Amino acid sequence: MLKPVISKRGRARYAEIAITRGPRYLATTASGQYNDLYGYIWMAVADKKEGRIRIYQAQRDGNPLVIGGDIMGAIWYEAAVPNIEHQISDIRHISLAYDQAARYVLAYEVDGETYLQQWDALQQRYITRGPIAGRDPVLIADAVAGYYTPNSDVLLFHLSAERDVLYMRAQREQYAVAHVVQALAARAYLDQALALPYQIELIGSFVDNADQTGLVMRTDLYPVRGIDDLGTAAASPPSAAVYYPVVVVSTLDTDDLGTAAASPPSAAVYYPVVVVSTLDTDDLGTAAASPPSAAVYYPVVVVSTLDTDDLGTAAASPPSAAIYAVAVVVLNLGEAPYVQDDLGSAAVTPPQEAVYEAI
Repeated sequence: MLKPVISKRGRARYAEIAITRGPRYLATTASGQYNDLYGYIWMAVADKKEGRIRIYQAQRDGNPLVIGGDIMGAIWYEAAVPNIEHQISDIRHISLAYDQAARYVLAYEVDGETYLQQWDALQQRYITRGPIAGRDPVLIADAVAGYYTPNSDVLLFHLSAERDVLYMRAQREQYAVAHVVQALAARAYLDQALALPYQIELIGSFVDNADQTGLVMRTDLYPVRGIDDLGTAAASPPSAAVYYPVVVVSTLDTDDLGTAAASPPSAAVYYPVVVVSTLDTDDLGTAAASPPSAAVYYPVVVVSTLDTDDLGTAAASPPSAAIYAVAVVVLNLGEAPYVQDDLGSAAVTPPQEAVYEAI
């Protein structure tokens, strides 16, 4: 039986246990796809009896238990991992995540400062990074929210020493750069990072009400990527809503794109829309970004890499009545491969009635 370290905050007590998604086998990437890297259940425990952090994988009948399987009655198989460099009695707030190399990253706090244990590819061993000025560390691999492993990273979120600023650090920067996420209205505790569909949610509480969840924050949306044959691509908005960023990234290779359209709401606050399309050798019949009929209209950016393709029609139509902040259209025909391309028609039409600041 495990005897985890028990920490206290406010009137609550909690065990130092962290559960996360991870690979089928430690340090084995297999195909490198999402299910091989993040399709299984792992757990880290600060074991008070053994005086060390132990890492387990849930298994059933000798096989790793996939996410969504019945965890009741599962057997937790312990993986051989090195000890951390601190006394188990001194640590609190442990957190666990796995990177795209199928290696674990472990974070914990000692005396108000954060430390990480992670794999160093140059030294071919696990090393300790820190101390990092920060409290309540939580780790998450953003692939579990964005579902895209090639460009994924392990993110570390933590609070300032005064507990009034939320920071984020990235593994690709060796956790050396503290990016300010937000200054908080009051001193807070940070509890965990959760993966939502295409978004990360951070949950905690405020110091003056430590026993109630009061801090809830979400990241911007991760892009949705299209990798299959795409006959028609459409992003349809609500008819009446506050409409926040929409990002569509499509690498089409040699597929044909019949119609690509991003339709706005008929009445809404409309925030940035970004469409990035790498067409390679494809033909683009029609590309259109239609504005709302009545709205506050924020930046619209359309980026199209055409290579040697013909562009039949490209149009960006403005709203008939709106506040139109910035419109940017860049067309460079002076460099290869654009010098040999035919441009049938390119048009930017201004609004009929609007406050028009810059073009």
